[in-house]
Amino acid sequence: MAIDKLSLTNFRNISDINITLHPKLNFFYGSNASGKTSILESLYFISTGRSFKSRRVENIICRESDLTEFILFGKLANKLTSSDEYQVGIKKSTVLPTQIKINKEPIKSASKLAKLSPIILIDPLSFELLNGTPTQRRQFLDWGVFHVEHLFSLE
Repeated sequence: MAIDKLSLTNFRNISDINITLHPKLNFFYGSNASGKTSILESLYFISTGRSFKSRRVENIICRESDLTEFILFGKLANKLTSSDEYQVGIKKSTVLPTQIKINKEPIKSASKLAKLSPIILIDPLSFELLNGTPTQRRQFLDWGVFHVEHLFSLE
């Protein structure tokens, strides 16, 4: 599955934006603090239900907003078959429980997001796969196996 469309509301330094993504390759460029990393983080969030930068929702909500929540919406489509299409919505708040919906149906586990749109983060800390503990290497391998072998579950 590829993310075709992405909408962000009150996410990091972005108050409201709608993006249509190319199915094969996208470039994000701009000056410092213009939202490039925020877009990448939102793509990761819509695929995993969590941030790669912060565990605290207060740090993710747009500081310029009076609201206590952010909303992400994505349209995912299978490029091999035009029949598979999903709409994913995430609302995360400082005062209410997190809401995750796939095709308008509430889901309880963010692992269902990962099944729809597998993503692996490669960042400066990725070298820990080589230098880190066996536990870190197993977690990375488990994540990869989760996407290849559908009977394997991280839950």
